[in-house]
Amino acid sequence: MRVLTPTENNRLNELLGFLGVTIAVLIALALLSYSPHDPSFNVSTDSPDLHAARNWIGPVGAYGADLFFQGFGYAAFLLPVGIFLLGYRWFRSEPMDSPAIKLAGYSMLVLMVPTLLTLWRMPDVRSAIPPGGLLGHLVSEGLQAAFNTVGANLVAVAIFFAGLFLTTKFSFIETHEWLRGAAEQIERH
Repeated sequence: MRVLTPTENNRLNELLGFLGVTIAVLIALALLSYSPHDPSFNVSTDSPDLHAARNWIGPVGAYGADLFFQGFGYAAFLLPVGIFLLGYRWFRSEPMDSPAIKLAGYSMLVLMVPTLLTLWRMPDVRSAIPPGGLLGHLVSEGLQAAFNTVGANLVAVAIFFAGLFLTTKFSFIETHEWLRGAAEQIERH
């Protein structure tokens, strides 16, 4: 996975990292300022002057945010987070441990977050787009067809935690010990 690992050239790494962080900020701002009334692939207007984009990143932000939300729902915010973290590591020329495993875990998160948002019937994005987007709808329908509702939720949660485990320093054992310690403190009070 050479794409995820910085090169030997620190100046090139710094430039690519800077560009990655900038792109992540642009995407995040476009998502944060999304409006279902902006021009997009499913909203047509007669002229650009009649209906200018209110998105902070302009028409590119309006179209991009709409596309990301249509595809991933709220999980679209995982995209700028991932790009930002990757850009930051490149900026500092820090190699990533096991990039293929991190990519697999991140992919599991990107797949399961929209699925869980759909299964749990979260509120729509700005009252216009389903919370899990098209991806969440398709995967949740497939899981429910194969495992029914309870099984679909269990499979989605398990894949989510596996992705979290592969992508971050999350530990099942440490989380269990932390929860047990918190419960014991509550019992003492």
